[in-house]
Amino acid sequence: MPPSPASASPSATLPDRIATVSLAEHFFDPALLTVKVGTTVTWRNVGQQVHDVNARDGSFHSSLLGPGGTFSYTFTAPGRYPYFCVPHEGDGMIGEVDVQ
Repeated sequence: MPPSPASASPSATLPDRIATVSLAEHFFDPALLTVKVGTTVTWRNVGQQVHDVNARDGSFHSSLLGPGGTFSYTFTAPGRYPYFCVPHEGDGMIGEVDVQ
């Protein structure tokens, strides 16, 4: 069973309305992010493989992101938004955005 996002890396709480999550082989950093409603989160592939970002509830989905690729989503409602990388979920590439 893959590690939970909370155990993968510490949570970051950001006061701004812009946040960035790095992704690479095979992690999201931070894996657990807490933001305010209205925040735009940008995922940036800093690795060498292709990755994607997919919400478990279907609220957002990126195409495959090559090295240097980005995907952004603005969170407009509070809640927990677990997500994963389709090609690497089995390797524990999971994360979560908690929106307050």
